[in-house]
Amino acid sequence: MKDQDKTKRQPNKELEVLRDELVERKKAETKRKPVKEALRPSEETFKSLAENANDGIFVSIGKGLYAYANQRASEMTGYSVAELLKSGIEDLMHSDELKKIMERYRKRIAGEPLPSQYETTIIRKDGESLPIALTAARTTWRGQPADLVIIRDITERKQAEAALKEKEDFLNNIIEQTPNPIWISDKQGTVIRINQALRNLLKITDEEIIGKYNVLKDVQVKEQGLLPLIQTVFEKGKTVNFTIDYHTEKEKQVELAEKTYKVLDIVIAPIKNKEGEIAHAICQHRDITERKRTEDALRESEERYRMLVETSPDAVTLLDLNLNIVTANRPALVLYGYENLREVIGQSAFDFIASEDRPRAAENARKMLETESIETFEYTLLKKGGIPFPAEVRASLILNVEKKPLAFICVTRDISARKQGEEERAALEDQLRQSQKMEAIGQLAGGVAHDFNNLLTVIKGYSQLSLAEVGEGNLSGRPSK
Repeated sequence: MKDQDKTKRQPNKELEVLRDELVERKKAETKRKPVKEALRPSEETFKSLAENANDGIFVSIGKGLYAYANQRASEMTGYSVAELLKSGIEDLMHSDELKKIMERYRKRIAGEPLPSQYETTIIRKDGESLPIALTAARTTWRGQPADLVIIRDITERKQAEAALKEKEDFLNNIIEQTPNPIWISDKQGTVIRINQALRNLLKITDEEIIGKYNVLKDVQVKEQGLLPLIQTVFEKGKTVNFTIDYHTEKEKQVELAEKTYKVLDIVIAPIKNKEGEIAHAICQHRDITERKRTEDALRESEERYRMLVETSPDAVTLLDLNLNIVTANRPALVLYGYENLREVIGQSAFDFIASEDRPRAAENARKMLETESIETFEYTLLKKGGIPFPAEVRASLILNVEKKPLAFICVTRDISARKQGEEERAALEDQLRQSQKMEAIGQLAGGVAHDFNNLLTVIKGYSQLSLAEVGEGNLSGRPSK
């Protein structure tokens, strides 16, 4: 009986448990109803705000399905709101972004910490890609965890960024590919950018220079007295130009793997922002090492040449290409009868040439410019006061470093004595020729006389024989019997 009573009480107990559950559910339902009623105005407010927003708004639940989408989301994606509510994250995201976005969605629903803002790309209904800025936050939608997502169309911003990047790339290419070595500094003088030409010129790298070298702290700038000039770039916005002998091994601000020496012609200019404030400085370098060496060698050569000219016993005159006197040494002044160099500088060489020789002198100068040859001429030159004298002029061209004519140099000698000697020699030669002529005539006359005597001797002999034959005193010419 006891077992039967126990068996009867078991279903009753189960019914009691079921009844209790129904009572609890009814109580819970009774409690939820006011909550739902309370949430309804809040949900309506959300929808009212969302529908008037300029950004697309989605609410995702479950496996990423859209439980809500506003009108702006429809406009941005090209889908109707009804179509969006039948789709989910997987239907809009770009394939390259889908895995990452879904992973973030799952973590956010699970309450894990994640960045709330990032950029991505969705695919519109027409297949076009749309770049968006996405802001997401975990929320609750009708009693279950949800993801509230706000998307903003950033197409114009991306286009502006692309245009800006194109300009930046263009400017970077100009800086990097220009043959002029360049560095750019901040407003304190610290280098923030160098180009390839500068790397090659000074044998430096970005790691050695950028952020480490400051032109205002350069030891060689200070040693060569250039610091005050360079400071005006950063303090007063002036553009400066100077030449510096630069040994990279002397620079203590940086450690360089390679050392080099250059003579640099440098221009530093300020770069100002739109407010007119100095924001950066740009420095252009020109390697003039070889030119400097050439100039130094030329200067030494000119010094030696000047000493040679000054100590030469010959009259040396330097003329420009228009044949005006640039300078002359002391023997040249003596030759032309002048005391002071200022009396002759600037005068035309033709003023010292006799009028009959000037056309020939001009033509000879023209030919020399064409042939760049060294020539020797004889002219009648004029001393001070117009006194003529015969002279020999040996002329050549002086060429610059580009091998172009720069000036004429003339070595002049008074050949009056030589001319007089030539004239005397010519007179003696004439006398000799006259003497030789007289001697020849004498020899000719002697020969004629000798031949004539021979003839007379023959005639005389025959005459004597004839007289002997006819006899003395016989005038008939017949022989006597």
